[in-house]
Amino acid sequence: MIRTYARNYPLLTRIVLYVFCVVALVSFISSGIQLYLTFQLEKQHIVSTLESLQTNQIETLSNHLWHMDKEAMEIQLRGILENPDIVYIEMITEQKTTRSFGVKPKQEEGLIVRRYPLQRQVGDETADLGLITFTATTANTRNRLFTTTSKALASQLVTLFITCIAILFLFIRLLNRHLNTIVHYTETLRVGKLDRPLILSRKEKGLSQPDELMHIVNSLNNMRERLRAEIETQQQTEKKLIEEKLFSDTIINSLPGLLIVVNEELRPIRCNRLFLEKIQLADNQLGSFDIFSRIAPQDLEKGEKAVSRALQSGIPVSLEVLLLNNAGKPIPYLFTISRLVLDETVLLIAIGSDLSEQKRIEGQLRQAQKMEAMGTLAGGIAHDFNNILSALMGFTQLAALATKGNEKVQRYLDEVGKASLRAKDLVTQILSFSRKKETEQVTLQVRRVVGEALKLLRASIPSSIEIRQQLQSDRSIMADATEIHQIMMNLCTNAYHAMQETGGTLSISLTDRLITEHDFFPDIRVAPGSYLQLEVSDTGTGMNEETRKKIFEPYFTTKDAGTGTGLGLAVVHAIVDKYRGYIYVYSVPGEGSSFNIFLPVARAEENSPEAVAGSSSWRDLCGRERIMVVDDDRNILKYYEEMLVYYGYSVMTFADCRLALQYFQNGPGDFDLIITDLTMPYMTGDKLGCAMLGIRKDIPIIISSGFSPNLSVQQFIDQGFIDFFQKPVNSMRLLVRIREILADRMATTDETGMNGRQAAGVSRA
Repeated sequence: MIRTYARNYPLLTRIVLYVFCVVALVSFISSGIQLYLTFQLEKQHIVSTLESLQTNQIETLSNHLWHMDKEAMEIQLRGILENPDIVYIEMITEQKTTRSFGVKPKQEEGLIVRRYPLQRQVGDETADLGLITFTATTANTRNRLFTTTSKALASQLVTLFITCIAILFLFIRLLNRHLNTIVHYTETLRVGKLDRPLILSRKEKGLSQPDELMHIVNSLNNMRERLRAEIETQQQTEKKLIEEKLFSDTIINSLPGLLIVVNEELRPIRCNRLFLEKIQLADNQLGSFDIFSRIAPQDLEKGEKAVSRALQSGIPVSLEVLLLNNAGKPIPYLFTISRLVLDETVLLIAIGSDLSEQKRIEGQLRQAQKMEAMGTLAGGIAHDFNNILSALMGFTQLAALATKGNEKVQRYLDEVGKASLRAKDLVTQILSFSRKKETEQVTLQVRRVVGEALKLLRASIPSSIEIRQQLQSDRSIMADATEIHQIMMNLCTNAYHAMQETGGTLSISLTDRLITEHDFFPDIRVAPGSYLQLEVSDTGTGMNEETRKKIFEPYFTTKDAGTGTGLGLAVVHAIVDKYRGYIYVYSVPGEGSSFNIFLPVARAEENSPEAVAGSSSWRDLCGRERIMVVDDDRNILKYYEEMLVYYGYSVMTFADCRLALQYFQNGPGDFDLIITDLTMPYMTGDKLGCAMLGIRKDIPIIISSGFSPNLSVQQFIDQGFIDFFQKPVNSMRLLVRIREILADRMATTDETGMNGRQAAGVSRA
């Protein structure tokens, strides 16, 4: 029967067996501990009994021995031996006679021995009568305790065995049979039987609250309900998927790009309507279509490698190729190729987008980035070059003042001045190209500027080239005359070079043009509005399409080395773009080129700023005020110092802005005006000026720079500076402005009755 239970209920049998073993082990241990403690107590009791004999028996025995009362002594000793733990008494008298009572035990039985002297008090003396030895043993106690403990332990083991049998029965009755029912239920549970709940054959009315079995039953029934609900949801989802599949063709055909699906043999099995339209295929021709037949030859190998890589790795691959339309024209497309495995069937899905518009925009962006990069380079060059020109032009003017009356030297200096002005114009052209020079745009009648440019061109262009002009428009635009002149000179020079060997006709026309939304220009989109159209045409060699797309790139030129810089058309493009205009170029190889520039017409008339008044006398430009000049270029400092001293000013120069600020902090009232450069080591000129204004609010500060890409003149004025000068600085204009500033400051001081260095502020230009 035990084997049957062990086979039918292995887990329960192991649990009962473990309980029995653990409880039996605990019983053995506790009984052993209890036996040891009881034995120690009994042993201590024996020791106490032996020690009490000295107090209770020794004196009486001594008296019996003194009186030689042997009978009384034997009775007393045999009474002591009635204690089962005392087994032997030995008495040795003073005469060396030995008397023993009981059986002398062996030495290895765990004996307890106590010896006491037998003495009698006689008068003041103590008489020794002999020595008595009591021997006790623990063997009787040990045997008694072992027998008692064995009986108790055997009783506990029998009780434990009966308890385990009862536990086994109760487990089988209350738990295992229900567990078997639950196991059978879960093994026979099927999708079609999810409506059958799990019910155990047990009485549940007497239960005050659900027990563990009921929790298991409730959890299984709840799981059954959830499974049934999820299966119903899945069935509904499958139904919806079937319905949605009916709309898949419509969805695929609504995609804005091309879509094609091919199998592992690269045979098309599905595509959208747009793909059929672009490739011009019928539905029944799709299965025999070769997907590589419309790829441009130069991209064919790239396409084959991309498809192979997508098939092998399973990683989506992006591929940009040229697709040939029916006319053989290549159209750029970006394809994303992905691998899909359905029921062990490998498919490739390719989705393509037309990149024609994106390529056009990218081309414009690259052109803008090139222009921006060249602008950054040009700005850096212009800064250093303007500093050099400032010193060159300044010392030339000083030399002219110092050599008045020497006509030969004056003539030489005039040539140096002209060369300096040509260099200044070159810097102006570079800054116009970089879009970073602050030009003064005014209402300008283009017809006058174009006419003046043509007069200059006529003298430099050979007679083999005929110039025809039709300047019909008198409209004005917001522009700078120098920049319009640059446009004319660069375009006409470019046309002259195209006709230099063969001769031809150079045509310039200026007309009004109203552009509407219906007007179309290849490669550009012109916003509707009123424009001034400047057309420069030639009958020269012309350009092919590849050259035409590159003509506005900086340093691109078709001329021989040493005959062109490649900057002319780039400068034209930069200026027109700054005016928010457009350039359209039409060219046919062997027939000539036509450049059409559309510039927005000015909406309101604006007056040009007044130039510096005519030349003033030396006395009008002189002064006695104290001026600080700060510039990291020592040549410019020397020029400023000699020029200002020549006109009577007291000048202190600083090449280190930190020393200048420290000197100003020590004596802020020592100066009437500050002139500082913008770009300097350690501290920029605007920060230096703001620091000085923080110390003395009314100090007038003029700031100058060879190149200021981030700040406009108005921004400098808003920061508290009195004026801004672009290098190279015109010395006469600077001297006039200095006198204006100091005169205004003096007038303000007279009106307020305050010292200029203590006034709350000054009027700003």
